[in-house]
Amino acid sequence: MTRLALGSSIFVILCGLGVATVAGTPPANTPSMPAPNLPKDPGQVAPVAPPVAPSADPNACVHTAFKTQLVQQACAKGGQPEAKAAMKAFMKDKKIKSCNVCHSKLAPKYDLKPDGLDQFTKAGGK
Repeated sequence: MTRLALGSSIFVILCGLGVATVAGTPPANTPSMPAPNLPKDPGQVAPVAPPVAPSADPNACVHTAFKTQLVQQACAKGGQPEAKAAMKAFMKDKKIKSCNVCHSKLAPKYDLKPDGLDQFTKAGGK
């Protein structure tokens, strides 16, 4: 009896997948993409989309003006991941427990609190 129930369950699942697959495909006589908007006159030039600028380096630092040597050198060396690692090492060395001591917001911009730079320099940062 359990074999019959298991077999019928598998059959129902497979039929359902088959119907979903067939329902998801477009009919054979319909194009899957709309035809491009080409000019009707052979002398006309078809419109061309403007070129897309290559994406910026995902590891690049968001800020370009630096207030500290530590972050400036780290960004030049390895981008934002390197700057984050340098700051974490600084925090560990100075026994600072949280990034939120100096930063009001973290990734992606790492906005400083009004006294964030002062706290960094008081802790010994350059």
